[in-house]
Formats: sequence, structure tokens, C-alpha cells
Amino acid sequence: MKILIIQPYRLGDVLQTTPVLQALKMKYNDVEIDFVVDSSCAGAIRGNPFVSRLIVLPRRSIQENGGKNAMAGFRELYAFMGEILQTRYDLAINYNFDSIGGIILKECMALDKRGVIFRNGRIEMDDPWTKYLFAIISNRQYSLINITDIFRLMAGVQDFRAPLYLKAKANKAVIKARFLDFPPGKKTVALQGFASSMERSLSPVQNMELIKKLTKKYNVVLIGGAGEERYMPGLKDDENFRNLTGKTSLDELAGVIKNSDLLITPDTFAMHAGAAMGVRTLAMFKAGAWPFETAPYAAGVRIIYAPESCAPCDKPGTCANKRCGSGMTPQNIMLAAESVLGDAEGEAAAGVEILESKRDNFLYFDAGHLEKIIELISANSLINSGKTPIIPVKRELRGAVRALTCGFRALEADLKRDSVYTRAG
Repeated sequence: MKILIIQPYRLGDVLQTTPVLQALKMKYNDVEIDFVVDSSCAGAIRGNPFVSRLIVLPRRSIQENGGKNAMAGFRELYAFMGEILQTRYDLAINYNFDSIGGIILKECMALDKRGVIFRNGRIEMDDPWTKYLFAIISNRQYSLINITDIFRLMAGVQDFRAPLYLKAKANKAVIKARFLDFPPGKKTVALQGFASSMERSLSPVQNMELIKKLTKKYNVVLIGGAGEERYMPGLKDDENFRNLTGKTSLDELAGVIKNSDLLITPDTFAMHAGAAMGVRTLAMFKAGAWPFETAPYAAGVRIIYAPESCAPCDKPGTCANKRCGSGMTPQNIMLAAESVLGDAEGEAAAGVEILESKRDNFLYFDAGHLEKIIELISANSLINSGKTPIIPVKRELRGAVRALTCGFRALEADLKRDSVYTRAG
């Protein structure tokens, strides 16, 4: 059995695909999995024991050359696909929604192709779970299924459960000596100051206030990608604070998270990394990501977000209601952190909602529910071969939206009854 997985971009999405790899091994046993990933994300999958061959995509080079000359870009892409085109696959899945992944899926030799495929000059999709994912990404408040479970459903391995996988490759002693050289006696908190967009992040002023609160009680290490240091210039290390923003490789960053007692972050990759390595995690959902869809796939994770029905904000650039982020204060985050670390009895309540996942791989669906959802997806004319990429929410189409979402009520009731997510405290 040979399988091709195409998941090139976004570190968080790459990590969320890792349970699929182990589940495929569990289902088929004698299987070889080739994994296509962009060079910028290869570190998150390199060394994964369930991947037989890592195929690194030079995306930036292809896009830059294609921007100058379309034919040059296509020639480079097809040259890259040489080893893929020479392989016969039993199954190929493209989890990405861009043309490069779609072209790879179209051109590869596979008996069964799932996911987004580039056909007739546009992206199309044939299987119901790809249609569901494509329809829900712009209306995430309707999604009751964690994206990791959607990935599993697309692969047909929903009956095989597996955790996120990320191994900290950097030596523990080296990480301690280079980055976490704090005096003994205090717990260490890793704080990711910013996410991919400012709407999802605390402001620089709020981050500074949170650092001041945390350093009164804990050792604090500020982590983040290159370029984020410009938001908080002039930060200096002291006895119980280290600023590592932009100073670590991906492997070193994983090592820092692994060797911390708590991770606080609004960034989806960091929260998935923490969950994959069993680190206590406080995940902030302020905007742009929906906790029930993309929360870390593990037990014991705390999620903090606003209690408003529209939160987390899905359209922060145009939304006139800015109240939903007002409860995400440094004080509330500090209280939540103390609770997670066992240093306080209560935790933040006013202006925020805090949930806790209660078991590993927390979203479970029986076959009956899955069949009902598939029937809804296949029957609903609003979700077709990619022509309508979102669920319309205009007034005249609300009835159609209700018809689509009502099928999830029994599923939602089961989730609540099972208490896979409960209010923390």
C-alpha cells in the first residue's frame, strides 16, 4: 500500500495532519507514506516515524519564478514532481487549498484521489469531507468538528485514533544551558507573544503587562518568530526573563516549549506543538480561529476566549463589535495560568470563558452521526464542486444555513453529554 499526503504549508496544519499518518499505519499496517511539505515546514514532519519519504517542496522558488514567467514556474513545479510522477499510489490526499497542491494531486498516479484537485483551470473537489471543509472555513462558527478529525475523515481512518506527533530533537541539557538558564526554584512559563495576525494577538502593551505579572512569580521565556521582535523593542533579559523572539530554530523552539512548565499562546502552531509534546497549554482564542475546530488535539488543554456568541471574532477587520476581546486581559490570563499550574484555587471568570478538554483526541463520532453529516453535505446544493466556497449567511439564505446546521444538533448534544469540553474550574 502506497499513500501520498500533500500538506505543504502552515506549521499548525502540518501538525494537525500527524494523527492521520499514524492512523493510516494502524489501518493498513504494511503501508508506505510519502509526505509533501514546504521547506519552511519540513522541520515539523522530519523524523516522523510514520513517514516513509519526505518530499520537500520549493514553494517560494516556484512562486517567485512563476510570478516572473508562468511557464518557468510550471516547468519548475513539474521538475519537482518527477519522483512523485514515477510512483503509483493507492491513495493520494491533498489537504491544501491552493493550485500547487491541486496540480500535484491531479498529475500524480493514484487509484483514489481525495482533497482539492486542480482541474479544468480551477480547484474542484469530489469527496464530501473536502466539500465540508472548504465550505466551513469562512464560517467557522458552524463547525463542530475538530479539523484533525476532518483530516481523518478525509483519509477514511476515523475508526483509528492517534495523537498529534512532534518530537523535540534538541538535547534537553543544551536547551537548558542555552535558553532556559534560570536559577532553580521557580516554574518556567513559555509565552508566545503574538500570532500570525495582530487581531489574534494581545497588544504589545498587554503583552508587556502580562510579562510583568508572570515574572513576579515565574521564570518567563518569550518566544516568537523572526520579525516579531519589532513589536516589543528594547526588551532585556534579567534573572527570570529571557527574550528568545526570533532567536531559535524550529527544533530549538520545540525544545524550549517541551522544557517549560506551561505554554501560553494565541498561535495555533505553538499550541499544537505543546499539546503534541504533553506540555500544559493555555490557548488563547481571540480572533481568526475557532476553538472547537482547531483547538489542540489532546486532553488537559485550557482554552480561553470571550463569552459573546460571536466570539472568537471571525471577521476582525470589519466587525464593529470590539467587546469580544475585552475580557482577554493580562489579569485574567495570569489567573488562568496560576490555576493551570496549581498555584491558585480559582481562575478568571469575568469577561472570559475557559474550557478544558477532558480526554485525548477529544472529538469522537460514531458511524451513524458520520453518515448523517455526509448525507447532509452531499445533498446540500450550497456545497458543490467548489463553485460556492462558503456557506452564505445573507438574510434570504438563513433558512438554508439552518437546514445545514440542524443536522449537527444530535452530534452537539452528544458532545455536551460526553463532556469532552467542560468549563474549567
